[in-house]
Amino acid sequence: MNKEGVALHTIISFANELLEVAKIEDYSGAVNGLQLENRGTVSKIGAAVDASSRTIEMAINESVDLLIVHHGIFWGGLSPVTGPAYRRLAKAMEADLAIYSVHLPLDFHPEIGNNVLLAEALELTPVSPFWFVKGRAQGCLSTVSLELSDLVRRAERVLGRKVWCCPAGPSRTRRGTRDKPLIRWPLRHRDLWNQETGSAARRKVQFAVDILGSSLGAVKQPAKRGAPLTRAFFERDPLACARDLLGCELVWRNTSGIIVETEAYAEYGDQACHAFLRPSVRTFISERPAGSTYIYLNYGVHWLLNFLVKGESFRGFVLIRALEPRAGIKSMFKRRRVRQVKDLCSGPGKLTQAMGITSEWNGADFFAIPGVDLSLWEEPPAVVASQRIGITKSAELEWRYSVANSPFVSGRKGKTRPRNN
Repeated sequence: MNKEGVALHTIISFANELLEVAKIEDYSGAVNGLQLENRGTVSKIGAAVDASSRTIEMAINESVDLLIVHHGIFWGGLSPVTGPAYRRLAKAMEADLAIYSVHLPLDFHPEIGNNVLLAEALELTPVSPFWFVKGRAQGCLSTVSLELSDLVRRAERVLGRKVWCCPAGPSRTRRGTRDKPLIRWPLRHRDLWNQETGSAARRKVQFAVDILGSSLGAVKQPAKRGAPLTRAFFERDPLACARDLLGCELVWRNTSGIIVETEAYAEYGDQACHAFLRPSVRTFISERPAGSTYIYLNYGVHWLLNFLVKGESFRGFVLIRALEPRAGIKSMFKRRRVRQVKDLCSGPGKLTQAMGITSEWNGADFFAIPGVDLSLWEEPPAVVASQRIGITKSAELEWRYSVANSPFVSGRKGKTRPRNN
């Protein structure tokens, strides 16, 4: 921020609109929004989970003008301002410290909410909401197989601090309805309890504070990507490209996703390819460079995204069939109007709708389109091959490739086999 600062009301208005504070019903004791005003100017912002005495002292020591917290200084309705409550308020007011609290709106937010940011930092891909509160999705349920000790070490590496772990639950984390009650009880009732042994840990849930520390921003970590793809990647045969695109990140404007499913189509000998019966498509292949986008309307309903592939003796297209959403998820939900993350891009027409891809870019050189990118990932995924979906000609060809065990793939699973070359 500039030295003169920004008006407090400007920041508060922006935050209220971004988090939809007025639209989201919270618990009766929660007071979302500006809880304590200052003289009206903000030059430095701090963020924490709780507006505790220690948090307020740290904010004052760091010359913070606005403290944004998840749990505010007011909770549970009107109560006398005495004792610790008075001392917290007195410190904040004396230092001209404004306090802004946001509870469920921050839990719910699909892009900057504390749940989704923590999941992203821990490299866990949200598959569906953990449960619903006040009619809105909350938390992230992921498909993962990990030793609990490995998860703790990952959290400590990401957050740069010691992480306290609840003494409850299985030693190996996994997705399954059998484990949900064991996990949900401590979170919902704010007390640690092991349902298998029936013993209480007698400690309130402080691990959220311990994990997040004093800055929500510290949770946001960039994804580890490899080198961006070049045109040479598409100057190979369609089968190789379709397989090797799996695990790459496709960025389209403000959205992105990991490619988890593709299909290959050949210019000659493949009756399912548009080039088999359409001279205009064969002209398209001849005149445009490798890596051009071929976008057409399928059944008059959905736009489908294909990449032109031009090997020395084998040319054709690669259809992008499904993505694992990574960025711009809020925009995707607005366009798709579905309830689960796994339904955003689990189909070739779904992903173009979610990312806002239309015929405007048909025939364009992908490498000349502003705001788009394709990047390799450092660890190639396990790949399976199967027959292509939704075709009747050349249907026997196993030219559909997908990431093994991905919950984001489209349509029927079909007969699959490992693909290593």
